[in-house]
Amino acid sequence: MVEKKPVLAKLIAERKKLLTARMRKYFHTKRLREDQTGASDAIDRLEAMARDGKMLRGMFVIFGFELSGRKITDRVLDAAMAMELTHMALLVHDDIMDNDQTRRGADAMHVQYTLEGRKKQASVPLHYGQSQAISIGDIAIFMGLECLGQALVGHSKGGEIMALMGRELERVGYAQMGDVLFGQTGSEPDEAEILAIYRYKTAKYSFSLPFLVGGLIGKLDSEILVMLDRLGEEMGIVFQIRDDELGVFGDEEKIGKPVGSDIRENKKTLMRYHLYRKADSRERAKLHGIFGSRGLKAADIAYVRNLLDRYNIQEIVGVESRLHEEKARDILAKSTLNPDHKQVFSEILRYVVVREL
Repeated sequence: MVEKKPVLAKLIAERKKLLTARMRKYFHTKRLREDQTGASDAIDRLEAMARDGKMLRGMFVIFGFELSGRKITDRVLDAAMAMELTHMALLVHDDIMDNDQTRRGADAMHVQYTLEGRKKQASVPLHYGQSQAISIGDIAIFMGLECLGQALVGHSKGGEIMALMGRELERVGYAQMGDVLFGQTGSEPDEAEILAIYRYKTAKYSFSLPFLVGGLIGKLDSEILVMLDRLGEEMGIVFQIRDDELGVFGDEEKIGKPVGSDIRENKKTLMRYHLYRKADSRERAKLHGIFGSRGLKAADIAYVRNLLDRYNIQEIVGVESRLHEEKARDILAKSTLNPDHKQVFSEILRYVVVREL
């Protein structure tokens, strides 16, 4: 059997070009309409952040829609833009909560505004920076609502899509609160609680939701929609497990944020969970002083990496990842998608699994 030539990279490049052009037009219109102090600058910053992103969630909206066999329209591009703007908002707010200084290879939004606060001689530059970043994150949410509203004018599934979007983003909020709770207190979640955060903070929101938004706009039947929901959830858990690994062992330039930030913020990941279970009492005592340390050093990260290697934690966590990967493959194999569409979603899964360290 002849192996099919990969198509995902080409499809993403073509669709990203369409989405980027639509976003450029949207931001240009915004600059012409909004004349309040600071509006143009805020729009410029949001456009720069959007331009530097992979736009995967927007792509997933489009791929979900294309299962209908219809051509890409401004309606679906606006829905994809809404997903990207909402995602950017969550990233801006997340960087403040995690105290991350970089995002997508540039200063995080709150860092940009803190520097501006110093130049403008704000009374408390850090507070100024965080406040302005929270505001610009809010603006991105409201822009996303506007774009989604534009996308759904006159659409028979408009109410259902709006309700789905609100419900899944609400669940992201609860998962984020759990993430903060576990990271900043002595609470030690069990494996099921960690996976629940993965499910609602990443999987359902980053995969299932955009697939479903696109599918609903394309008026897919309920069987396909249920399949997309399940497929996205399994893909997303694999994605988050890989993301945890990249956060410790990855290349900072490739992942666009500091390596070791999960250690500094004491993120209760599956890797940390299994490491604590394997480490001896002396090692756990040292790890306790490293995880959550604001003065995290390169040597601390190296110590954690060495222990992870010594106890084969990547392999242990890999078992969980492969379980969800196989579930995703099984869901896709049993689906009624045509071979070309199956290939696209199979390549998405492959990307999720093999993202480079």
